[in-house]
Amino acid sequence: MSFSVSKNRVTFVTAYLNIYKDAVPLERHNEWRLRHFRVLAESGIQLCVILSPDCEDAIQEMAKEFPNIYILKTVDIQDTWVANLCRQYKNEFNGQYTLPSVRSKEKDTEEYIILQNSKMEFMNSALEKNPFGSSHFAWIDFSIAYMFQDIKKSQAQLRIISEYATEKPGFLIPGCWGKWDIGRHDHHMEHIHWRFCGCFFLADKETMSNFCRTYCRFFPIFLQEQKKLLWEVNVWAWLEHVSEWAPIWYDADHNDRCIQIPDEFIVKPLAIVSSVVYPYPAVEHFHPSSAAYVQFEGKHILNTRYVNYLIADGGYYHYSDGSGLIQNKNFVSILDGDMVPLDYREMDSLTVDLPRTIVGPSSVGLEDIRLYLFQNRLRFIATNIDFSPNGRGRMIAGDYCSETATYSNAVLIEPPNPDSWYEKNWIPIDNRENEHFIYKWHPFEIGKVVKDDRGCRLEIVSSQEIHFPWFPKIRGSTCFQEVAEGYLGLVHFSEEGPPRKYSHMMILLDKTTRLPIRASRPFCFFSHSVEFCIGFFKETSKKDDLSWFWISRMDRDPLLISAKIHLENFI
Repeated sequence: MSFSVSKNRVTFVTAYLNIYKDAVPLERHNEWRLRHFRVLAESGIQLCVILSPDCEDAIQEMAKEFPNIYILKTVDIQDTWVANLCRQYKNEFNGQYTLPSVRSKEKDTEEYIILQNSKMEFMNSALEKNPFGSSHFAWIDFSIAYMFQDIKKSQAQLRIISEYATEKPGFLIPGCWGKWDIGRHDHHMEHIHWRFCGCFFLADKETMSNFCRTYCRFFPIFLQEQKKLLWEVNVWAWLEHVSEWAPIWYDADHNDRCIQIPDEFIVKPLAIVSSVVYPYPAVEHFHPSSAAYVQFEGKHILNTRYVNYLIADGGYYHYSDGSGLIQNKNFVSILDGDMVPLDYREMDSLTVDLPRTIVGPSSVGLEDIRLYLFQNRLRFIATNIDFSPNGRGRMIAGDYCSETATYSNAVLIEPPNPDSWYEKNWIPIDNRENEHFIYKWHPFEIGKVVKDDRGCRLEIVSSQEIHFPWFPKIRGSTCFQEVAEGYLGLVHFSEEGPPRKYSHMMILLDKTTRLPIRASRPFCFFSHSVEFCIGFFKETSKKDDLSWFWISRMDRDPLLISAKIHLENFI
């Protein structure tokens, strides 16, 4: 079992009908629209395009350069189903429907609103033809790229959607406002209603087909009852109110966020090969949580954090000892060849030879220890508050002795921003001559530990913009291990909620530059909930080539799992 990438899962449907002819509302001329459509074509996503006849030559020329463009058909705006329905209505009811009074008279013409309401007709044509054999379909506005603030990041996000689609059936659509309420929103028969953004939506084929049928059934009713020809987003908001259509709405705006579908619809559970529950020793008021791994002098070494609290399903903390204070213990273990602990010994916290400067800290002890190697020494880095000089979370690094279960040579490292509140997730990297840590992922920043008469601090020595999806919100998780292709490690990101929902990604770093070059699909281990992992090891000498992850669930229930991670499936 392994990660897999299903190609050609999504067809993106779009249309460009030149309804304005020589007019140029908002100065959006043909060249402007084609320039922004090229951004979509350059992303490599499968584009199924409907055009007015006068636009066909330009797109055919572009399709020579981009074979991912498929011209489905040409159509005149007056030959669309909505235009025919409107003519029929005018003939039967003497033209007694009106356009919204609050609109751009230059842009929001009758033909423009007809075009916007023709999206489902165009989508249905693509569903019937299905030129790419896709399982999912998305609508995307022809010139949507003009709203993107980060072109490369949005192109990468579109590729993610194109290749992975969603793991759950349903109709995903971004929006800005709450649901339509006829009692409160009657004025939106004259104003636009941004319940939905309108520029993008995504669904599996069956769900999309059902919506097309629902829309065709209810749009004539809307026209007859309301005697209004409104923007498609208003009709959709009304449709959600009066019909069985129940889209999965997510908060967005008319920018890059409109294509940032919720992580839970991209995240896929990892295909687990095996799992092992360790027989951890019982400690009153404490239970084992996250574990960090390192290989040192031929030994597999594990540090397991014990905590005195439980996270409830709603995300709330319950303290086993009633203290209301986070307390941390750490246990060191030597693992056998099957990665099972041979022993469990508590690390001596008194050997952290630093003054405790804070009275009544919110957390006591070393949190989220990572183990790493530097100049043939076994080292640790951890978050801490009670040794911090200002009561804020600060990083402590030092030597770690698995034989004596002690710490030594511990130092506080001042962060790049002295005013920061809580430092964590510094990931050791490139520790041959100086200690370096990945400090941030967006921008991708590496810092070097500098010691002088002012103390010890992390100085940023490299900062790069990386245009991978999710990078603005990812955090470090595990240390990185050298493999043939580069340095491989695990990162995570989360969505707020009761409780938080954690997702994970494997990242490959270049051996020379240490820059991220490839990334896996986001995944969870068992469920999209509170899952931590700060321990990772990839087998490189055995035939099965397994990767091992030490995880915890809800900050408890630690588990060792194995899986196969194939870099050829990374993006």
